[in-house]
Formats: sequence, C-alpha cells, structure tokens
Amino acid sequence: MNAKKKLTKAEAQAAGRIGKRLAERPSLLDMTEGDILDVVAIASDAIGLGDGKFHAFNLKVYKTILEQQPAFAERLVASFRREVLASED
Repeated sequence: MNAKKKLTKAEAQAAGRIGKRLAERPSLLDMTEGDILDVVAIASDAIGLGDGKFHAFNLKVYKTILEQQPAFAERLVASFRREVLASED
C-alpha cells in the first residue's frame, strides 16, 4: 500500500473506535449504507484525514463493525445484491 494511503496508528485506532461505536448502536441495522458513509466521512474530516486515506479508513471502520457484529455481513451482501440487480435493469 502506498505510504500516502496507509493509515497511521492513530488513524487506524480512530477508525476502530468509530466502527465499534457504530456496531454497538441498536439502530445499526436501520442505518443505510449512505448513513454509515456519512458518519465515516464526517469523522475522517474531523481528524483531518486526506482523500487518499479515506478508502483505507472506511475499510477499517467496516472491518471493525463486522468483527463486532458478524450478522451485519448478511445485510451488506443483501444490499450489494440489490444494487447489482438494479444496475442490470
């Protein structure tokens, strides 16, 4: 991974904390992908994360959510399938 795109230890810890907080929310299953992306974008802006690191930050947040809430993976897969089917129409 390019050094400009790799998260620092502090950035990775921040992403982990955000993912953990999201996973603890009872309303996580009611949140849309857009809602989660908004949270991640606001948090990355708040810590001054550059655009090049956003993808890595977003992945770390999702990884943490999935570690805390493995059942959330089913929701992500179902959402992805709906998007693929919609794009084929």
